[in-house]
Formats: sequence, structure tokens, C-alpha cells
Amino acid sequence: MKKVLLFVTLLIGSVSFAQCDADHVVILNNFEFIPSELVIVPGESVAFINIEGIHNLNGINNSITGDNFSNPVDYFLENSSGTPNGICMGVIEFNTPGIYNFDSSYGFDAQSGMSLIIINLLAGCTDIFACNFDANTIVDDSSCYYAETYYDCDGQCLNDSDSDGVCNELEVFGCMQVFADNYDPNATTDDGSCQISGCTYQFAFNFNQGANTDDNSCVPIIYGCVIEGFVNYNPIANIDNGTCSNGEDAEITGCTNPSYYEYNSYATNHNQSYCLNLTIMGCTDVDAINYNEFANIDDGSCTPMIQGCINSNYLEYNQNANIDDGSCATLMVLGCTDNGVEPNGLGEINDIDGDGIAALNYDATANVDDESCETIVTGCMLPIYLEYVDDANVDDGSCTILKIY
Repeated sequence: MKKVLLFVTLLIGSVSFAQCDADHVVILNNFEFIPSELVIVPGESVAFINIEGIHNLNGINNSITGDNFSNPVDYFLENSSGTPNGICMGVIEFNTPGIYNFDSSYGFDAQSGMSLIIINLLAGCTDIFACNFDANTIVDDSSCYYAETYYDCDGQCLNDSDSDGVCNELEVFGCMQVFADNYDPNATTDDGSCQISGCTYQFAFNFNQGANTDDNSCVPIIYGCVIEGFVNYNPIANIDNGTCSNGEDAEITGCTNPSYYEYNSYATNHNQSYCLNLTIMGCTDVDAINYNEFANIDDGSCTPMIQGCINSNYLEYNQNANIDDGSCATLMVLGCTDNGVEPNGLGEINDIDGDGIAALNYDATANVDDESCETIVTGCMLPIYLEYVDDANVDDGSCTILKIY
């Protein structure tokens, strides 16, 4: 609490009093405290200056009744004789909140009405939404502090479904595997979207058990001589079978049957044991709708998955979709949608003939126009009248003169 040096000046003959270092000052003169009531907050100090007469500051027992004041803390400043320049009787720092009653027990001071009340209000946070709200506080001291958004006052998430310390509202879903193609360093919750490219065919030489996205890199197992310089060196072999030789009879042993995945076009000597897996043509893309888990040679037939409404009877129909995603919602109703300049059943304005009025057969339930709208033509519809209009479809009461033959 900042203290200020108060220079108390009584405006009687411009006389200056003694200096007292305090937050507040109470003047004692002949049978009076000035002010007689003072409101402070905990931690503030009060200086007592006597400018006239002999007085003390009694905060223990009522000098008239003898009853204890029951102050939060008992205080007493000894008798002092005031001077026009002021005598600093003392400075009291009030740290305990509450109501303090004082009088001067010297002579007949109390009986003359010399009394003082100091109200020490509890200061603190008065905002019920703050973390440090104090229901007993009367004076707000701007000390309130608040929880961060999505957190409680202890710094814990208000909502944390997976108990990972990241609030639900702040979760970032994505791939959290650092070796994945689509690794997201900002993700806090793995959403299973990680894509790890590699060979996913388990019988291939370079099968990657951790891969979930085939990148067409699979290489079949080819046995043969893998050491360059030998006569029977096999450039496409990836597993040495100990057959390397420079002799005249050096051969390249392998699978010579093109129906097998391990077919070796360089082999000159067939060995059926090298033929491991029959070639199965098909789509090897796991994300395609026609993925063939048994295929080991991609034949370019893969069809991508396209989600959407696949029922042509609905407005939401997607002719390119091949997987229904449940988006079909509005059945198509064929009919005339021309309601002039008023919104039709689709909430749209569709004045087909530009006449500003609804078609004769307008259907408020229709949401697909079937080009059946009939423009309203008013006129006399009875051919026995001279006013007869051949293409009229709404009688306007204009028939007046009968034809006479």
C-alpha cells in the first residue's frame, strides 16, 4: 500500500502541523476527533495528531460504560498535550478488517462526546466469476484474476474427453506418426488418417509391414547371382542363390513361367521352386472401390471411391458416386414449377413464360420442372360466341354475343 507524506494544515491562521507519515490523518482537538468516522481498507495506516488539549486514543474499553469495545485489535495511544503546530501521537497500521471504536479516556473527553469510528473494510475480489472471489470482501481492490478460456482456475481443462491434457475445443485432429507421409506436427489427437507409402504386397521382396498405402514399388523375389562380373550375373535378382559361376556351363536359374509373380526373363534354367506366387491381375489400390486384396499386378482398373447419393430418385443424386453416404434426403417430385413472381415449392422464382403469374397447372409440391407448364390464356371459351378465343384456357366471362347463322 503506497504511503504518502501528509502535511496537515489547519486552516485557522494558516498554522502548519507536524508531519506524520500515513495514508490517513485524524485530528484531535478540544473534545473532538476530525473526522469522527473514517473508512479505510486493510493495510492502510492512520496518523493521530493532537492540536489542542490533553487527549489519548483509547480503543480498549468504553470510557463511559466500561464495556469492552470488542475491536478486532486493541489499540491505545498515551496522553499527549496538543500544540497549534500539532503533536503526532502515533501512526497505526490497520491490517485486520472490522469496525474499530475509539474515545479519549482522559478527563471528561468521552462524556463530552469525543469518539471515533474507523471502519476497516475487507478489500479483495468481488467478482463472483473470478477465481479468487471472496464473498466476505466489501471493497474491490482490482486483484481479480480469471481462468483462461476452456480451463478452470486450476489450469485444468473443463472438457478433456481423452484425458490428454488438451481441451476438447483446442484439439487438432490429424496424423501424429512422424514417419507418415501426412504427418501433422500440430496434431494433438491422432485421427487414424496417417498414410505410410510403401509396398503392401506381403510376398514381395520389399514388403513394408508398416505401410498402409501401396505406392506401386513392390518388387518380386528373384533368386540368382547378384554379384556383377560373373558370367551368370542376373541384373534383376535380389536374393543370391549361390549359383555365381564363370564356367562354360554357367546358367541363370530362376522361374521361367510368366504366369508367376517371380518370373525371371533372364533365367535360362527353370526351377519351379523359384515360382512362388501366380500372377493375379487386378486393382492394388486399397482406397479404390474395386481393390483386390489378392492381386499382385496392378492392371490399371482401379476405380476411385466417390461418396454421395446414388439413388436417382432424389434431388441429391450424384451420378459419379459409387458409395452411398446417406445424403439422399429429398425425393424428386416432377411437375410445373412456374409460380410467376412468387416463390415456388423450392423457394425459388421460376417465371418460365415471363408473364408474372403462375402457370395454369402450377404444382406447389413439385421440385423438378417437367416442362409441362401451361401459360394462362384468358378469354371466351365457348365457340358459339363471337368472342370465342381458340387457345383460351381460363374463361374470363367475356362471352356476350351468340353467333347467328
